Amino acid sequence: MPIAQLSEPFKEVKVEKTPSTSTLEDELGDGAELENGDHATELEVTDMVKRLGGAIVTPSDFELLKVLGQGSFGRVFLVRKLTGHDAGTLYAMKVLRKATLKQTEQQAGDAAAAASDTAPAGGAAATAGVDAAAASAVNPGVRAAKNVSRLPGVRPGEFLQDYELKEQLGVGSFAICHRCVHRATGASFAVKIIDCSKRDPQEEVEILLRFSEHPNIVSLRDVYTSVSTGRVYLVMELLRGGELLDRILRQKFFSEREASAVIEVVCRTLAFLHKNGVVHRDLKPSNLVYASDDWAPESLR
Repeated sequence: MPIAQLSEPFKEVKVEKTPSTSTLEDELGDGAELENGDHATELEVTDMVKRLGGAIVTPSDFELLKVLGQGSFGRVFLVRKLTGHDAGTLYAMKVLRKATLKQTEQQAGDAAAAASDTAPAGGAAATAGVDAAAASAVNPGVRAAKNVSRLPGVRPGEFLQDYELKEQLGVGSFAICHRCVHRATGASFAVKIIDCSKRDPQEEVEILLRFSEHPNIVSLRDVYTSVSTGRVYLVMELLRGGELLDRILRQKFFSEREASAVIEVVCRTLAFLHKNGVVHRDLKPSNLVYASDDWAPESLR
């Protein structure tokens, strides 16, 4: 999950020169627990160097000071240069787990090959295992949907068993939004259908599951996954007021009082997210939607 460590990103950070006994290798460790629950062992990578200011440097040329953040594919460290003309300069170093990723993909291929060897004895069940393993290895959307299905709070079963799909509300680069109706209660909701082959939605799902109780963050009702198609269904509250951008364009005069009320809601919600280590990264009027059709600033999501 994105980490927001500083309220002022360009503010100078003063770090005490305390000797550090840990290294990047110590921080990464010999083994890693992946977000999908699998365990992967780090592969030793040798003779990997980068050029910085014309000089060849290695990890031994840096002193590890602290961990700034961690994502799906590695960590970001605050380091101090120990050698060269820029000795003492602070840098942010991102260490990726590319070796681990390659290894887990190879393991998926080995699993498919092993299932293939047992297909004649296992019949249709073994063949299905080959197809599933091969699809997971080839289609990243299938793998991403499977990872989401393991999150706590994700409902088993098919989305269309519980909801009836209605008219389209909007289309994005990696998702499409429809109105849907709960079959048991008749209540209307919005469903965001994400194509996992275009974007891994695990981070978004985790954030919504954690913070959807906030009054200005859209409420998440249900999450469904379709591993076979590589799609994730996010059932959310139906926002009826439209986008803030449309509201601005329709208004001949957007009063200072209304504008200040909108900014106050946005800043208060961002402060809550930043306090919890989350960065929005795509904040714009078209991504702010009114929950009610009276365009009350407090209904912004």
